[in-house]
Amino acid sequence: LEAVAHLSKDIDFFLTIAGRGKAEKSARAFVEEHDLGGRVAFVGWVGETEKITLYKSHHALVLPSLAEGMPNALIEALAAGLVTLTTKVGNICDYLEHNKSTIFIESFHPSSIASSIRILSADRAGAQKIAKNGHTVAKRFFGRRKSIAKLISVINSL
Repeated sequence: LEAVAHLSKDIDFFLTIAGRGKAEKSARAFVEEHDLGGRVAFVGWVGETEKITLYKSHHALVLPSLAEGMPNALIEALAAGLVTLTTKVGNICDYLEHNKSTIFIESFHPSSIASSIRILSADRAGAQKIAKNGHTVAKRFFGRRKSIAKLISVINSL
């Protein structure tokens, strides 16, 4: 949200925050305090249909996480063709490359997150290339056939 506050001065954007958590109350207070209500929406938990609609209506997923394995939200966003901005946590680096299939950002560095968004906003062709490469990664490593084959392999080894 601090990155969004930086961006509000010079970039036209809309941020949707899906999910719930203990930081929601303070996040809502931040949005109100910084007059970002027209640019930020809190939609709470979303089902599959709503999630697909969100992926189709947005250009990017920003996931400045501190700890993850390989988050489903990230895989879904890649598969949906969104450009992703995420942190180098868990095994994300095993699949994605900076400036090729994602943009790596640092958590708790709002100005660096805002800077990455500004660069992508100014270079739409570059952003689309990263999104396309990310989609290819999702298909290659996380597609249905690949996942089913892995599951069959695990079951057969038991």
